[in-house]
Amino acid sequence: MDAERKAAVKYCRGCEQSKPVISFGVDRSKADGLALRCRSCTLAHAREDHRRRREAQGAVVRPRPGRENNGVDKLCPDCGTVKPLGEFGRNKALQDGHSFYCKECARLRSNRLYRERAVQQGRAVRERTEVPEGTKWCPTCRTVVPHAGWHKTARSADGFASACKACRKVRGARDHLKRTYGLTPEDVERMLLAQRRLCGICRRRPAAHVDHDHRSGAVRGMLCFLCNVLLGHAEDDVRVLVAAVGYLERFPSVGPPRAADARWREVPTLMVGPLSADWERRN
Repeated sequence: MDAERKAAVKYCRGCEQSKPVISFGVDRSKADGLALRCRSCTLAHAREDHRRRREAQGAVVRPRPGRENNGVDKLCPDCGTVKPLGEFGRNKALQDGHSFYCKECARLRSNRLYRERAVQQGRAVRERTEVPEGTKWCPTCRTVVPHAGWHKTARSADGFASACKACRKVRGARDHLKRTYGLTPEDVERMLLAQRRLCGICRRRPAAHVDHDHRSGAVRGMLCFLCNVLLGHAEDDVRVLVAAVGYLERFPSVGPPRAADARWREVPTLMVGPLSADWERRN
């Protein structure tokens, strides 16, 4: 019975050809139980009928995407351009194995949908900035920086870091303060103001280094490089520093006093204001 059915043919009113009955859909209202048109013609007729109804409603009907007859090109419904399949992304869910839209249109649609969702959620959306060739937009300082001002990395698509070198340097210094001392840049600024930006020991050179107890981790103040190295070589041992004082007193210097010595009487006792909660917990 199946062999006889496969061998049977029927005339299609759409393409006006005789085709095997297996090429026709089922229609119980007809005497033979088959549709008047073959499956291909029924589908084409439905699409044409849909297009006419949409046009009658004043809607814009986009061309249906699909491969061209050569099996190498495909029509993008957004830009309406026939492009090689290599310009379409992969999508195994579709019959031809390629995306519905070309890569360029897919990117534009993705950006547009992202902005629409962000606006609906009340988030600020930065306007897209067109940057010249050889440069990249830095989202941190919000400027266009040449490629020479970026670190290279293989983790990103463009081969460059997410922030320029200057911003990464500032971020690294801030993270180092928080990770090592539990301080913020505001805490350091308050300490410098309390010391009049001078070293807490010599009171001659600018304070540029955070001094802390290597045993407890407690922050003590701000020192210059030389005084910070002095405490480091003495290993914070008061006996070594007292011995150094006695050694210098045995060999007093000869000559007029230096102008910097007067600063010892000008700088008041160090009074550091309240620091961050992380610093207070650690101390």
